[in-house]
Amino acid sequence: MRTRTKYGVRLGVLVVIGWLAAASVHAQVTTADVVGRVTDTSGGALPGATVTLENPATGDTRTLTTSETGDYTFGLVPIGRYTVKVELAGFGTFASTIQVSAGDRTRVNAQL
Repeated sequence: MRTRTKYGVRLGVLVVIGWLAAASVHAQVTTADVVGRVTDTSGGALPGATVTLENPATGDTRTLTTSETGDYTFGLVPIGRYTVKVELAGFGTFASTIQVSAGDRTRVNAQL
């Protein structure tokens, strides 16, 4: 009987290890963040600027407004190619194309 118990414990340990390994595969990162700061030509922060993140391939578009410090953050962005566009009344427009890969924290600073 002892032999069966030993093998039963070993089998149980192997099953748990296999389950944990499978769970880690499903927990892979498939998104990224796009962050940045919007400033004027003297380096001063520009709050209230409109930042648009667009994936032309999917049509996914997100828009937000910069904070009091001119910062913005798009979280949980699916991987792909994006256009970042920044606009603020009284200033020119900024545009940039970026490639976002899984797990990235891509920074796009804009000077208007």
